[in-house]
Amino acid sequence: MNYLTFDPNIQNAFISIGISNICCNSTDYSIFHLKDKADNFLSLLEFPPYSDSVDMKNSFYRTPLTILYSYCPLEICGLYATIFHLKDYNLPIYITSPDKKSNANFISYSDYPPNEILSQVSNKKRLSNARKRDICDTWRQLLEENRNLRLWKSNTLVSAPDDYFDSDIQNVLQCKANSDMLLSIQSRLRSEYHISLNSKYIEWRLKYISKQINTNSRGGNLK
Repeated sequence: MNYLTFDPNIQNAFISIGISNICCNSTDYSIFHLKDKADNFLSLLEFPPYSDSVDMKNSFYRTPLTILYSYCPLEICGLYATIFHLKDYNLPIYITSPDKKSNANFISYSDYPPNEILSQVSNKKRLSNARKRDICDTWRQLLEENRNLRLWKSNTLVSAPDDYFDSDIQNVLQCKANSDMLLSIQSRLRSEYHISLNSKYIEWRLKYISKQINTNSRGGNLK
């Protein structure tokens, strides 16, 4: 059994307790325009820095895989992209996500101690071929839409408008003008939506919102 995560911290947690057959794909498929990288999928994976990682890489498409994910955009999109990339391989795939009942404040396996991650991962579920096809159909549609933001909403993965989180960002700007904006915005997203979001996307929206505020201010001064 191989393991795949989308967070280097989770990979390091596994390695710290002696489990080296875990690789990481930190590509963020949740933001900005997508490119289909199926032909180079293995090149996107970070394998453990051990001699047996060569064997792991060579046998990757023949070894059962457990994918660790959460409903944070980076991880749920990583899950869908991975299933899509592996659609032509007869590979047993299992999935596992944090048990929300164990700690409502935890949003990803990266929030857990290494041994507790391993305990929860043991409750993995195998994906049926029908579920794999559903995931591939959804991801194919998202590739066609190719919007700037994808997230989990109403029990499915969808494209979202660019300004989806703008009101949250504006509220933080108004309340905490002198604080660390990125940290404050991430804290709000975590508390309100139980997710984290790529800082590059937040920075992009911050620039847009700041420009709009400055434009409106100048317009008001001309009246």
